[in-house]
Amino acid sequence: YFSRLDVIGETLMINNETTMIISGVYENTPSYSSFDFEFLGSASTLGLIDAMKDQWNNDKFQLGAFETFMKLDKPESKELVEQTMTSLNEDPSATYKLYPLEDMHLKFGIQAEDNQANLIIFIAIGIMILLLAVINYINLTIARSTSRYKEIGVRKVNGASSTALSKQFFLESGLYVLVSFIIGAIAAFLLKPGVTTSLGISLDNSFLLNPSFINTILFMVLGLILISGIYPALVMGRKLSVNILKGQGSSKGKGGSWLQKGFTALQFGVSVAMIFCTIIVWQQLSHLRAEELGLEKDQVMVLSTPDIKNEPVAYLKNKLSSIVGIEKVASSSLSMYNGGYSIFFVPVPEREDNGVSMNYMTIDANFVDLLGLEWEVKPEINLKNGDIILNKAAVSKLNLKQDPRGDELRLGGKGRIVGIINNFVYSPLSPEVGAMAMRLRDDLTN
Repeated sequence: YFSRLDVIGETLMINNETTMIISGVYENTPSYSSFDFEFLGSASTLGLIDAMKDQWNNDKFQLGAFETFMKLDKPESKELVEQTMTSLNEDPSATYKLYPLEDMHLKFGIQAEDNQANLIIFIAIGIMILLLAVINYINLTIARSTSRYKEIGVRKVNGASSTALSKQFFLESGLYVLVSFIIGAIAAFLLKPGVTTSLGISLDNSFLLNPSFINTILFMVLGLILISGIYPALVMGRKLSVNILKGQGSSKGKGGSWLQKGFTALQFGVSVAMIFCTIIVWQQLSHLRAEELGLEKDQVMVLSTPDIKNEPVAYLKNKLSSIVGIEKVASSSLSMYNGGYSIFFVPVPEREDNGVSMNYMTIDANFVDLLGLEWEVKPEINLKNGDIILNKAAVSKLNLKQDPRGDELRLGGKGRIVGIINNFVYSPLSPEVGAMAMRLRDDLTN
């Protein structure tokens, strides 16, 4: 928005209708933070926005899902605060639960279960890959044990102790592990831009200085050194020099043969498990590609516009429409399948809870036609700003009549329902399509 940092006192126009005064500038949050926003505004400001005044003054305040943060004087106050908050609620069935901020991403966030599952999966894959590498190293050590036993025997005859030999083997393992980590770090650094670009994510390097990350790396290095060096250090280094020189220290003995066969079997087992996992992932991806989404995705490209917010969206659409090869252009407030939808809780008379959780996005008049969404109940009047289109799931959950056109719905401001579209998949596949409300707006410029 600005090319400088001294912007205190400057103004920003929100939705082309509300002027906001800049009162501070904060440091960028890390890319791995759960807090991802570009600007902050006080909640009381919502009462000054025309489209939200009615909701702000409503006793139930159905603007959407708001998370409340509070700082306790001490951790022991958690239960007392929960009990006090619950006792102040007129609904005896309502309860309040406080969670530590550090648990937000993995335990109680909107996508906490998915985040936790993904973390476990990636950690398991990493452990299996490291395990394969360690087993390969130990098998190579066992395979080379015949020549190493001769070296060990000569060194023991010359006075080398078992402790000195063990230190040598651990040192060798340490050098292999350190060199491997350095090569891996260089490869990760070189491949990072391409990987993050292909996945459509942003990842800065601030996590490298995180104490938890540093401790994890140190733990992994020391653990791998210990695991990969323990066999040669504790088995090969403690053989009696007389037995070694007599040829009784070879890995062909019962102990070495059993250990080598066990490692080989484990290696094949891990490899087969990873192959099966790869097949399952491939089948899931094939299912996603073949799944009927309820929209026309072929030849449709999505353009994110984070760096051109100073230009009106209508201006950008006109420029794109003039390019040869582009047939249609539409705009929406949010990209599908990436999550992050606004959520409103719409009260339903027959329900005693907070109402129906409604996903919400703003679109222009070309959006439905460009994606080939099918009308269940088509509009019979000219569309205008503020009109609302619902999917069938929303109609069902709100207990609306089969043809609710003309009815009024409150979503951050009043709007009339002008049409119903068939359900379409707009988020990562789940057992059922959630309720979706789309509000029409000509210019989606923030």
